[in-house]
Amino acid sequence: STVDISRKKDAVKQALLFERDRQGIVYRFAKNYPLAWNIYSSWRYKKVISVANFV
Repeated sequence: STVDISRKKDAVKQALLFERDRQGIVYRFAKNYPLAWNIYSSWRYKKVISVANFV
């Protein structure tokens, strides 16, 4: 039905807005706290690498 379609569109729109906000928060954090961001991103990178090596 058209109601279902519009509801799905709304859900997608909300998800996109949330994703954009999340990216904005990450960007601001990286800009304001570069050292903390470097530590976090390098830790996350190592974690990804270790998982990749494990598989």
